[in-house]
Amino acid sequence: MWIYAEPVKNIIFRIGDVDYSFRKALIANLNYFAENRKYFINALTNTLGQNSFLNHVFKINFELLCDFIKSSRKIKTFPPRIEALIKLYVFGTVQFVCDWLINNMPIQIEEFADILEAGLPEEIKTYLYKT
Repeated sequence: MWIYAEPVKNIIFRIGDVDYSFRKALIANLNYFAENRKYFINALTNTLGQNSFLNHVFKINFELLCDFIKSSRKIKTFPPRIEALIKLYVFGTVQFVCDWLINNMPIQIEEFADILEAGLPEEIKTYLYKT
């Protein structure tokens, strides 16, 4: 899973750098998926089962997003509601990205990033975006 975890970690932890927004991180992540589409489709369909790969990708994304927010906001924990909203968002986006990859959905990466960003719960936005 290093082929997935390290690049995504590098993308997520750039959020907040000069002119590097959450939306730009979404686009970078989607480009990474698109560039490695064959690998990810193979992993989704030919590993120990689609659910095990999805669970692993969910875990990586959930932990990276939580770690990024905790680090950037200098907090140790979230209220339970925020953690639940992050889980809900990550579950949905992981499933949707896998659907996009496997079914080769005809949607441009920038538009896809807009959709993923629009699905972000407002309460999480307060942690991700500087006010």
